[in-house]
Order: sequence, then structure tokens, then C-alpha cells
Amino acid sequence: MATKRVCLSSTFVDLKDFRDKVLERLRRAQSVAVAMEDYAAFDDRPADKCLADVASCHIYVGILAKRYGYVPDENNPERLSITEMEYRRACEPGDDEPALERLMFQLDPDEPWRDKFNDKVTGDKEAGARIDRFRAEVSK
Repeated sequence: MATKRVCLSSTFVDLKDFRDKVLERLRRAQSVAVAMEDYAAFDDRPADKCLADVASCHIYVGILAKRYGYVPDENNPERLSITEMEYRRACEPGDDEPALERLMFQLDPDEPWRDKFNDKVTGDKEAGARIDRFRAEVSK
């Protein structure tokens, strides 16, 4: 059986422990994990690189909590976060390829969460409404 490439997508700081667990499981399953942990250390990941990474994978794993995430300024008229861009890319079929298989995990909205990682509490540039909209879209 061919090795599967699996893209792990989420915000980082708030979900680091969850990401670590998923990456550990993927490696145990001998999958190739494609994740931001393997990027060079810089704050602004180029959106084109992230989207190319998603397109190179067989499976997309997304984790959503209560942060919308980084929104790049360049070539982003819809003001989408990198995480939402990656999700949308995973939903698009490629050349002679179906859309990626998607496994989405969401924090229960009633689950207590640290305020500093909750965009509704921080009021970070309307991100609270954006993460709610994104979570609702993914839940359809």
C-alpha cells in the first residue's frame, strides 16, 4: 500500500497539544504528515506554500477550536484565515483527482476554553464571528 500524505491544519498555539497527538498517531501509522511544525521558523507562512502542501496530500485533517487564525493581507480579498484557505483547497477537486478526503474535528462549543484563545473574548478583528461562521460551514 502506498504511503498516504496527510495534511494537518489548525491554528497553532491554542491547539498545539492536540496537534502533537495527531502527528504522533500519523507517524505511528507510517503516514507522511504535512504540517506547519515542519516549516522554517517564521510567523507568516506564505499562503501559496500552504495551499500547495494541501494539494500534495491524500487526506486533510482539520482541527477547529475558538480561534480563527492568521489572515494574510496579500491576495486575500475575502480575508480568510490560512486554516480556512487550506480547508477550502481540500474541498476542491484537482486535475483528474477528487477533492481530498476530509476528517474534521471541532471543539465542543460549550467546552471551557482559555479566554486568550477565544476570539469572542479577545474581540480580535471580528474573528469571533468568523470562526463561528467557519465552524458552521464545516458542520454542514
